[in-house]
Amino acid sequence: PFYWSILSSIEKCSKEKGFYTILIGMTENQNHNLDFIKERNIDGVIVIGAAENDPTVKFVREYQTPNVFIDSYLLDEEVFQVFLDDKQGGYMGAKHLLNLRHEKIIVIGGSREKHGVMNERMEGVYTAFKQAELARNKVHYIDAPVSMRGGYDAGTALSEIYGATAVFCLSDIIALGLLKYLNEHNIRVPEDYSVIGFDNISSVAYSSPALTTISQDTVRKGRVAVELLMSQINDDKIEQKKYILPASVK
Repeated sequence: PFYWSILSSIEKCSKEKGFYTILIGMTENQNHNLDFIKERNIDGVIVIGAAENDPTVKFVREYQTPNVFIDSYLLDEEVFQVFLDDKQGGYMGAKHLLNLRHEKIIVIGGSREKHGVMNERMEGVYTAFKQAELARNKVHYIDAPVSMRGGYDAGTALSEIYGATAVFCLSDIIALGLLKYLNEHNIRVPEDYSVIGFDNISSVAYSSPALTTISQDTVRKGRVAVELLMSQINDDKIEQKKYILPASVK
């Protein structure tokens, strides 16, 4: 749901400007053959979720076709990028739990690649705990697939972490899976565990119990990426190459 919201925004904004969108899925095991960029005379490329060491980044840059990267945290200052202030989001989520007097929490998220989304969110969590003068070992991280199944399966590990009273899921999809597990095992929310998510996807509105979540404007994220891409295509003067969008608690 998170990616679909961004893609819908990209497609809508592109159509408004007279462009059509082609969606190409890239897997980790793919040979990253991007010849279609030249073969189809593509005007611009938007890449979502590429890591710093992903070969896709190198190939897209070498084609010299106008490009924008979303949620990629690339170190090259010359790359056009749009992403959420994930560190701020992680901080806000942890701060919310600390304000509820939780001093030992479990965080469930995906693989923490250096300069990646999950790692940025965790750095925000650690910052909040440091400000509260609580040790980093008060935060226990569970690496789980970013899926409902991942959240569901992660629920089996909660009882092994003594003294934790809250769970911060770094994706709403994970949180929804966890809530299902807790409900099936008669573990009460928020009486036994407080649970919060991240992203504010549309499905959260139907969760039971209601889920507090860190919200980001995915529609705006897609629109900013298209605007930045169009500025390159039109050869406009571009003063800002990196856009960091704010998070909020919902």
